[in-house]
Amino acid sequence: MTVDGFYKQGMDTATPKTGDIIFFLEKDSLKVVTAGIYVGKNQFVNSGYGAETVQVRSTTEDYFAKYQVAYKTYTPKGEHLVQTGETLKSISENYSISMSTIKNRNALSTDELMQGQYLQLYSNPLYPFYVNEEAAYDKAYDVIKYAYTLRGFPYVFGGEDPMNGMDCSGFIYWVMKEQGLSVKRGSAEDYFSLLPKIENPKAGDLVFFSDTGTRLGVTHVGIYLGDGRFLHTTENAGVHISNLSSGYFADKFESFGEVESLMD
Repeated sequence: MTVDGFYKQGMDTATPKTGDIIFFLEKDSLKVVTAGIYVGKNQFVNSGYGAETVQVRSTTEDYFAKYQVAYKTYTPKGEHLVQTGETLKSISENYSISMSTIKNRNALSTDELMQGQYLQLYSNPLYPFYVNEEAAYDKAYDVIKYAYTLRGFPYVFGGEDPMNGMDCSGFIYWVMKEQGLSVKRGSAEDYFSLLPKIENPKAGDLVFFSDTGTRLGVTHVGIYLGDGRFLHTTENAGVHISNLSSGYFADKFESFGEVESLMD
């Protein structure tokens, strides 16, 4: 497919996330000149102008600064990325799917949406790692469904609100709170100290890692999904899905924790 073809297929977004495509257009004609994979902070991966190899470039470079920038996101079939000004009602009408169905499939506790949320529209989940897994507690599936909608939201150390950024434990706290679960706000190490350690996790249990980044001890936590996958947030990628079999996380793995004991 040509660069023009990718531009036409993408969905406009004013809040680009890592992995979205950045396009450079002539300011008068809006003709697409080149494109790259956005990595955040005005940087993108590009193999175009002046590059013999694939390089990380910046929109502030003289060559790129003279063009108009547009960002496009590409979502899997059956998923919708909430844009500025959209409401649950407008999305419901656009897809001819009832508001209650959309809320149920995404475990939304209210009609309020956040720009940048990914909404599952159809009955078959796109990431069904948890479907054949026993739930760790009564609302574990709802926590996972809702957590999926926050993929791509940014990481901020100490944060616990998607719109302002969340760290790994703040992410756990937010999604459980939004599902009506009374869980105290703590650090990864706090949650680790509170939870019984288990060898056979269920969907919704927590997974802990040690000595990540420059810190020592239990420093990272995610939500186990099943099939070796977990959902978490990190500094570079924000909220995303990772695999326990990857070299980094296999090396840093500490234990699984049984979440049910967190519930008041």
